[in-house]
Amino acid sequence: MASRRHVSKTSVSQPPRRSLEHLGLVFGVAAVIGGLLWLYTRQVPGRNKDDRSSSPPRTSSDPPNTSRSSNSRVIGERGTRGLRTRGVRKPKLTLNVNGITWNVHGGKIEPLQANMTELVTLLSSDEYNIFLIAEVNSDEEEAITRQYVLNSDLVTAGFDGRQLVFCNSEEGRFHVVRHINPAVHVDTSAALLDRLSGHVSTVLQGLTTLV
Repeated sequence: MASRRHVSKTSVSQPPRRSLEHLGLVFGVAAVIGGLLWLYTRQVPGRNKDDRSSSPPRTSSDPPNTSRSSNSRVIGERGTRGLRTRGVRKPKLTLNVNGITWNVHGGKIEPLQANMTELVTLLSSDEYNIFLIAEVNSDEEEAITRQYVLNSDLVTAGFDGRQLVFCNSEEGRFHVVRHINPAVHVDTSAALLDRLSGHVSTVLQGLTTLV
């Protein structure tokens, strides 16, 4: 009878699982630290190099960089000049031309030369934004008056022909003045000036006090 051979199994020892996990963690941390060091050595010196090339080191003898403040100052001055030009509004002045600078008779203009000269002087001073109010009785008188103004020294002195306004009565003149809302109104009618005195800061019966 054959004898049975007994073969003993030798067990192979394995490292503990906890030791393997600890070793993997150490390698992982080392890899992260190595990666960070590599990025630092690649990027930081390059950035500093670019900064040095674009901005040379300042020395005590170099003048301070004032380009930004200079640009701001120039822009500010340009803006201030523009605001001053647009912001200044000359006070409005309305003037009833009938009986002050001229009269209309028989389809003809009869200028009152002394007052016309004063009006030209006032326009040349550029102190007021002047509106002329002409009272007419017909379309013919309106056309004659308009043509006279456009061919006179008033336009040369700076009068804007578009600011010649027509009406056909004193009541109409009152409403024209109220609509324009001037700082000064010049007229021949004491009654009209009295009505306007509560609406217009300065009412005058003649040009002489303005020139």
